[in-house]
Amino acid sequence: MLSFLLIIENEEARNKLEYLYIKHHKEMIYRAYQITGDFQLAEDVVQTAFIKLADYIEKIDDLDCNKTRGLIVIIVKHTAIDLNRKRNRREDLTFDELEEIMTDRSAAFEFQLVELDAIERTMNRLAKENANYADILTLKYFYHYENERIMEILNISSENLRVRLYRARGRFKELILEEGSAVSEG
Repeated sequence: MLSFLLIIENEEARNKLEYLYIKHHKEMIYRAYQITGDFQLAEDVVQTAFIKLADYIEKIDDLDCNKTRGLIVIIVKHTAIDLNRKRNRREDLTFDELEEIMTDRSAAFEFQLVELDAIERTMNRLAKENANYADILTLKYFYHYENERIMEILNISSENLRVRLYRARGRFKELILEEGSAVSEG
């Protein structure tokens, strides 16, 4: 599996990818298998995902952070879904249907912590409700990827990206408002 690393000329990038492979290989296989239901296909997904990840390796500074792990999981998940889509040759299925298959400084700081906690809870709710929305918001606002990069990672058109971002933002707002209502009632 690591043989594809030989084509990468930059030794630092090659070492980063090798480290990420060793650290995340099992989880990647598990995630891909959940979607494909086939171990061999899961292996293919992981290899393809690492080839995609090589395009982003220069932007990854911390190999052991959750941000890096999240990016890897998103790439694997969408690569597996794309492979399923090609394998099943069912263009009539939508992406969503495939997914179903699967004050003062201290006060200001405390307020920011409360806000971050509310955002995290809301994102967790959104991920349970619609993982696609959570993924696209994570890539856009947490990883700060440009739309072109997001379209590449998710393998979607610009129109599809625009619609998903619109819907994801709307649902996120609704969940934040629900969160605020629950806090004020409690």
